[in-house]
Amino acid sequence: MKKIAGYFDKVRVPDWSIPFALLGVCLLAFGPFITKLGFYQDDWHFVYYAYTRGAAGLIELLNFDGHPMAGLTYAASFNLLGVNPVYWQIYSLFWRWLAVAAFWLVLHRTWPQHRIITFSAAAIYVIYPLYAMQPMAVVYFEVWISHLVLAISFLFTIEAIKQPKRFWLFTALAIAFKLLHALTSEYTWGMELARPVLIWLALPNESLRQRLSKTIQIYAPYLLIFVLMVAWRGFLYRSPVLERSDPRLFGAILTDPIGGIKRLLLDSIPDLVLILVSAWFETLKPQMFALKEKFNLQVIGLIIASTAGLGIYLSKLAKAENENSQRDAPWRWEMFFFGAMILVFGMIPSYAAGYFVTQKLAPWNGRFVIGSMPGIALLTALFIASLVDAPKKRLLTIALIISLGIGWQVRTSNKFRWAWKAETDFYHQLILRAPSIAPKTAFLAKDEFLGLMGDYPTAFALNTLYAEPLSATTHEARTWLFVVDSNFGGRVDGLLSGMPLQDEKHSIKFSGKSSDSLIIRYEPDLGECMWLLTPEDASVQIIPQTLRTISPLSNPSLIDPSAAPPPFLQDILPPQPENWCAYYQRGALAFQTKEFEKVVSLWETATKKGFRPANGFELLPFIESQGLTGNWQKAFELTRDSNKLSRSMENALCAAWSRMQAQTVSSPEREEATMKVKDYLGCR
Repeated sequence: MKKIAGYFDKVRVPDWSIPFALLGVCLLAFGPFITKLGFYQDDWHFVYYAYTRGAAGLIELLNFDGHPMAGLTYAASFNLLGVNPVYWQIYSLFWRWLAVAAFWLVLHRTWPQHRIITFSAAAIYVIYPLYAMQPMAVVYFEVWISHLVLAISFLFTIEAIKQPKRFWLFTALAIAFKLLHALTSEYTWGMELARPVLIWLALPNESLRQRLSKTIQIYAPYLLIFVLMVAWRGFLYRSPVLERSDPRLFGAILTDPIGGIKRLLLDSIPDLVLILVSAWFETLKPQMFALKEKFNLQVIGLIIASTAGLGIYLSKLAKAENENSQRDAPWRWEMFFFGAMILVFGMIPSYAAGYFVTQKLAPWNGRFVIGSMPGIALLTALFIASLVDAPKKRLLTIALIISLGIGWQVRTSNKFRWAWKAETDFYHQLILRAPSIAPKTAFLAKDEFLGLMGDYPTAFALNTLYAEPLSATTHEARTWLFVVDSNFGGRVDGLLSGMPLQDEKHSIKFSGKSSDSLIIRYEPDLGECMWLLTPEDASVQIIPQTLRTISPLSNPSLIDPSAAPPPFLQDILPPQPENWCAYYQRGALAFQTKEFEKVVSLWETATKKGFRPANGFELLPFIESQGLTGNWQKAFELTRDSNKLSRSMENALCAAWSRMQAQTVSSPEREEATMKVKDYLGCR
């Protein structure tokens, strides 16, 4: 054992292992659920435009969205990956790893003797908890490409100075990658202003004047490119949606310098506290340590294991350096200044548009720190190294901080995983219930019913769902989602009068009317299926009052039951799983088309497979079909089951029996069952 321990103690880890260690951190943080994640919120804009309009549509979208330079990157990526969400998740993580590895290489080439700090900064960059939007792979994959090409440009600038004989070659490469950077996300453009620090540090020690002069000379072409980029993007370019492109805060500073600067300072201070301090509180929320939950135990186990593994790796990495002997060396101030420059200048794109982190909701506010994350990570690593004196404690602290971030990102991915499951369950059920819909059909819901989405992203998802690939010839949307609570303030008077319904997002417009609507209720957290309401559902007390009031608007005739289901779900997902909701949706559609024998058959098959509803409402089409096919005793039994499953079903069940009586001829079996229902439910 002593020999083994001695051999292990002699093991050293080479520098080339660090990118692979960073890959390990990426996989631990984002890998566990990567095959179970999908599309969320603004992902759907890109998916819709790519699926229905192709490359030209993506360039059009990015123009309307205020990011005109990114269109080519998205077009090439969709051409490569299609619309499979798993491919996109892997693709985004791949670029994130390359971006982080390139950032580490920049740090390593600048401070080669300080591997602990440079590795720690890169690892913290991976797991930084304020940015919790990695599962939104389509929207933000491009920012990692932007980080990557800028880091490569930084590297070539450093190499040009360190290798004078190849100065012009490396400078040409650095400028080429800088020009590529201009074609990527504006989120990272402000980081360019930190390049002079790297130039200064790479130059040999000369007089202050000579060093400053050379820094200016070397930086001049990059500054020129940056100025031209900002001038064009901020002041010359105009998006069709003007507020997406205007530098509102900078404009306010120009018109009212004192007021604009005052707002910038006052609003940026809370941001600074959140960015550097409060964001880390998310990794230690008390509810995350409720040991009764199996998932919490698994994440805690992952944190402990990764802390141990990182601790061992860091201890081996530390064998080649002695940072304690250099506590007063200038490298600490150099790192601090470089990190601070990235932090400050990385916020410029967001602040220029008037977006402040603390003024937006999580997790969506995380996108505003994308350009600052490398600087934040470097400052955090430097702070930990400066705060903890003892080398072993310092390494353990760094390992624990990184591991807590890994745990937080896993928890975040888990939320996105369940949100995607709710999404896909909804899409599958909707297609079973409404295989095709008439153009200009509006969907109405009481509130937003899909987590990590929103009304207009869901509208884009619905339009994608009912589209054929590369089928769009106009900018008219086939359908749209309107949320009564937010779109109409909960007021339904106008809806009931058949009011026009219109909306517009980017270049896509919808125009319809409230009388051409389908009304949705979806509560998957309650174990319920999606309900596509009908006018007859006005008597169902368990349905919210708002939806009961507008249920007469629901027009099932807008559904084409004979149409083949659209191909989109087959492109991205396995077939609809066999469960109760699949049988319920097929049964509801068959009931609409008056195929009552088919409804009964579906019920029998579902029960043989052990499928049962969680809500009595979902038995209504099966109850009526049993009665309409003469199975009165079975209709009574299901009525009793429905009433036991859910409260306040009496009115709906009595109304169902009244409809059955109106559509059938009298028989002893019917009259006997009807009397039992009246006695049981108290029907009048």
